[in-house]
Amino acid sequence: IRVPTIVTIMMLAIRDAVSDMSPYVRKTAANAIAKLYALDPELKDELILIIAKLLADKTILVNGSAVQAFEHVCPERIDLIHKNYRRLCNLLVDIDEWGQVTVLNMLTRYARSQFVDPDKTFEDDKKNFYENETEQNDNDDEDSLDKKTYVMDSDHRLLLRCTKPLLQSRNSAVCII
Repeated sequence: IRVPTIVTIMMLAIRDAVSDMSPYVRKTAANAIAKLYALDPELKDELILIIAKLLADKTILVNGSAVQAFEHVCPERIDLIHKNYRRLCNLLVDIDEWGQVTVLNMLTRYARSQFVDPDKTFEDDKKNFYENETEQNDNDDEDSLDKKTYVMDSDHRLLLRCTKPLLQSRNSAVCII
C-alpha cells in the first residue's frame, strides 16, 4: 500500500519487529525497510539505526535481508559493514541463495574500497613498451632489488576463502559474481 499516511505506522511496526524473538519477523522487518524508504526518504537516519541493528543479527535468516535493506537505503555507509565484515564472510555459505547474491555484491564493493589492489602495487615496475632497451639492461639489476612483493591482508584472504565454496552453488547468479 503506497499511502503516505501509513508511514508512521509502518515505522512503529518495523521498530517492534526488529526486536522480535522470531528471525522470520526480523527478516520481514528488514524487507519492509526498503519499501518504507521508498515511501519516505526523510526517514533515512532512523532506518540506518535499524539497519545497523539488523546487520549485527546473529541469525543467518536475517543477514541477507539486512544487507538488501542496507544496499537500498545507505550503500555509502561502509562504516556499518566494518563491525560485521568477518561474521558476514563466515556466514556467507549458510545464507539463503538470493541473500548470497546480495551479500556477495556488497562484500565485493567493500573489498574494492577497503583493500589494496594487488595489481596496482606492481604497476610501477612495468616498463613502457617503447623504452630504450639499452637503458633497460642497465636498470635490470636495480629493478630486481626494488621489486615489491604483495602481502595480502588477512581480511581480504578471509573473503576469498569464504567465497570459494560458492563456486559450487546451485544458483548461477552466485557463481557469476
